[in-house]
Amino acid sequence: MKNKGLLFVVSGPSGVGKGTICQEYVKTHDDSVLSISATTRAPREGEKHGVNYYYITNEEFEAGIAKGEFLENAVFCGNRYGTPKKAVLEMLESGKNVILAIEVQGAMQVRSHYPEGVFVFVIPPSLQELENRLRGRNTETDGGSDHRQPGKRCHAVFPDGRRQADPADDAVCDCGRLRTGR
Repeated sequence: MKNKGLLFVVSGPSGVGKGTICQEYVKTHDDSVLSISATTRAPREGEKHGVNYYYITNEEFEAGIAKGEFLENAVFCGNRYGTPKKAVLEMLESGKNVILAIEVQGAMQVRSHYPEGVFVFVIPPSLQELENRLRGRNTETDGGSDHRQPGKRCHAVFPDGRRQADPADDAVCDCGRLRTGR
């Protein structure tokens, strides 16, 4: 009998590098896949439907919520985002580890419904670096960046008082496997 895969939820503020971290991880781990979220926002230059996101209308999103089709969903910067539940559960059942790179609001929903997941919060090297990254993306409409401004919406606190994270690479996933006995 094949082991069920592990669910890894990587969250943090916009611009922290969640997507980059997860994409690099799955390149070297054949047993892991990156979940593709649905969104109502328009694609950015170079993004493709079914690769970066599933781009859907507000009406389609509302229908999905009503049918319970999302593992989590959130409104961020005026757009809806959600993780299609069926695809994630099928991948987990097939033995694949599934990685979600989502905002904190969504991660909290997943945690309440799927507490056996491994939850990782990514913090930037500094608030100034995070602000630089957000400004450098040039993806915000007027006023949209206020929702993503570091310090206005999120605070990271480590129990031991650290202000910086150590590079964990595979250690986080190894800890998740150890925690679940795999």
